[in-house]
Amino acid sequence: MKHKPKKETHDHSGDNVLEHQGQVGEPTSEIIDMTRRLLEVESRYEETKKTSSQLYAEKERLELQLYDRMKDIGINQFRTSEFGLISCANTLYGKIIDMEQASDWLKENGLFDEILKYSAKKARVNELLKKYLEEGKPIPPGFDYALTKSISHRST
Repeated sequence: MKHKPKKETHDHSGDNVLEHQGQVGEPTSEIIDMTRRLLEVESRYEETKKTSSQLYAEKERLELQLYDRMKDIGINQFRTSEFGLISCANTLYGKIIDMEQASDWLKENGLFDEILKYSAKKARVNELLKKYLEEGKPIPPGFDYALTKSISHRST
């Protein structure tokens, strides 16, 4: 198994942490059946993860192709009875790359408590950087961002 099962709150035996060494015994038919079911499920789980990963990569590839092609012909969205509304979208993911510079800038601009009081609030960092970009202002010192292209879909 690749991950440790979650302990029940009442289980403090350490059975899922320590590997027990001892005598090799004879399993019962119930143990054999349970082992068979576990290994079958584990195998199906691994295969599903692999398939899911491949499907996700294909989805990402097609989404970027559609986005780029829509932009190439000059449309941002379209609506059809078959698909509903299809739109190009950009999602901004802001990040702090220099905490000291970012903290100083946020304090000077009265935004420290709103964005960093205890830890960085990603949504607020994203909002701040999006606002600055939309207003044509330079990104404040200590910040950076990445844009992801995506296609959104709403059924009619």
